[in-house]
Amino acid sequence: MTKGETAMSSKLRSQKRHEKTSRRGLIRFLAFAAVIVSAVFVGYKIINANIEIREYNELLKELTEKTEAMKAKNEQIEGYLSNEKNLENYIENMARDKLDFAAAEERIYYVIPAGQ
Repeated sequence: MTKGETAMSSKLRSQKRHEKTSRRGLIRFLAFAAVIVSAVFVGYKIINANIEIREYNELLKELTEKTEAMKAKNEQIEGYLSNEKNLENYIENMARDKLDFAAAEERIYYVIPAGQ
């Protein structure tokens, strides 16, 4: 081999080595980018799941409070239904509160604020 051919072949070898290292660098960069994208995606999913959990916990608390209120109301109604006198009182109270009824001997006064 002549000096020119040796220089040419070493230049080609150098270019091939450079191409291999640049490919490795590109592969490393793409792998790193994939890891970063995956980490961001997992972080997003975790945060989103925590937000949903918080919302469901608030809903659970609200529904638990409503359930307790209904249980108390049911106990009150069961107390009214335990005997005939209590049942009559219950019916009378419901007629007064819900239907605005009054007994025959009662007078009902409506207060109208001044200026209306």
